[in-house]
Amino acid sequence: MLEILAWRGGGGGGLPPLFDMNEMANSQVSVNRLLNVTEAARYLGVSIFTLYTWVNQRKIPHYKIGRLLKFNQGEISAWISERKVAAKEF
Repeated sequence: MLEILAWRGGGGGGLPPLFDMNEMANSQVSVNRLLNVTEAARYLGVSIFTLYTWVNQRKIPHYKIGRLLKFNQGEISAWISERKVAAKEF
């Protein structure tokens, strides 16, 4: 069985996996997982600066928990789906 793991960034070789992509694909619990800024930026494939800009412009769904900024993974996935651009037929 092929295992896909997302590893924490940085140069520290022995860090544990951040999350198991296979588990995320097969689990309802992971859809409601709250991501921090670094995880959300990695999930979206954008820089942390871009993510903070989107938050400031209220372009992306997010939560403020005290001083913490959190993103619901399911809501982020839905937000991505809403931005799908249909292919142009010729």
